[in-house]
Amino acid sequence: MARIIVTPINLQARNPRGNTLKARTDYLREQGKFAEDSIMNPKWDDSLHNTAEVGDKFAFVQNTADIMEIFTIIGIIDAEDRPDYWDIPEHQQRRLLVLSHKEDEMSFEAYKDIHEYRENFIVRGTSRLKWNL
Repeated sequence: MARIIVTPINLQARNPRGNTLKARTDYLREQGKFAEDSIMNPKWDDSLHNTAEVGDKFAFVQNTADIMEIFTIIGIIDAEDRPDYWDIPEHQQRRLLVLSHKEDEMSFEAYKDIHEYRENFIVRGTSRLKWNL
């Protein structure tokens, strides 16, 4: 079964605890690159163990808004070449994923139903999940 790298994004509230606010800020910076007419592609951190491969799917998941924005990973950049503003210490060893422009959007609840995740499952940190679509 194929896999997808997912990362949670909370756009509903600004939470100063942990990395939530930082992820929100970085997401908003990358969001301008989602459109097909953008000359730049969005980028994001790989999962904890750098498991992504070119051709895998990637999604930003807004748990509270039931939105899953879907991309394809089109390139991978070494961790040493991360932008300076991506400075969360525990992410410094993660590779940087180059994403396609946004390809699709779906309900996260529908995704969980299709892939048989529990109803109360939420994404906590960038991780690899099932992808069978």
